[in-house]
Amino acid sequence: MQAQSSWSAERTPGAFLHDLKLAAAAAGVKADRQSIAEGFAPFADRFCRQPVEIRTTTLAPDQREVSFRFVDEAARGALWSLARSWFDLAGPGVRFMNAVHEAFDLRAEGIDSDVRTGFRKAWAFLSAGHAIDRITRLDAAPPALSKARDVLERYGLGHLSIVGTDHFNGTCNVYPMLAPGWAKPETVRDLARDFDFAPLEPAWLDYFERSVAANFTFSWSSGELERMSFYRPAMSVEELPDDPILRRFAAECPCIAPQRAFIPSIAYARKGHYRKLEIDYDGNIVGVLVRCAQVPTAARAGEGT
Repeated sequence: MQAQSSWSAERTPGAFLHDLKLAAAAAGVKADRQSIAEGFAPFADRFCRQPVEIRTTTLAPDQREVSFRFVDEAARGALWSLARSWFDLAGPGVRFMNAVHEAFDLRAEGIDSDVRTGFRKAWAFLSAGHAIDRITRLDAAPPALSKARDVLERYGLGHLSIVGTDHFNGTCNVYPMLAPGWAKPETVRDLARDFDFAPLEPAWLDYFERSVAANFTFSWSSGELERMSFYRPAMSVEELPDDPILRRFAAECPCIAPQRAFIPSIAYARKGHYRKLEIDYDGNIVGVLVRCAQVPTAARAGEGT
């Protein structure tokens, strides 16, 4: 049986915080109340009003995340300004995100926090997809992004529409725009080979079909691509990978949406591949993410490339 929130569908702060504790338990993770509160408090109104998702991974329990994210399609810099000042952020990730905000128009912003570590990530959803070379020229862009440019462009992944900075791990995520039908198992397999990732289990490859988004993770302390992930919506548990961690989370994580929707994904990683699952907590996040991923390129939108 799939668990709905044990509270009412109204998202009060108390109800949402309670559901985060239940989500952590569903993933086999012990939540830290203080970290949850610190990540939630500055954005409490948005976590209670905006589209939200809750996410976990199949990593070992001591590394497993249970993160909670909202996306605000009306935000145009206010979230990043608040996060930067409230959490006293510093370092190359701050300079890079500052440069993103100065260089590009936004169509949305987002914030990620984690039940064990608190605030984690800030997201800038760009109003158009911009050529990767323009991103690499920004202040403090990770050198590894420039190194990966030729491979990404060769595979038709040369325009980026979403940028995230992870201020806990010292990494950034960039999302290239995927053409319809791009995500074929053999294409992803070849891309992984060109980035020198270890091969993926053959049974996992089928899950790349129908992916609508991809994410590439770079670190400021490394000269190579750290991870790459591919995402596709799923409207039922039956569409999810047959993995006990993900299936339990899908069934037991609280959800206030009238019908459950999921975004499963697979991550190639240097230290071992794994899978992830995002639950559309209120029934609105899938649509937001699809809209943010399907913006026009800068040339079509009349913006500078």
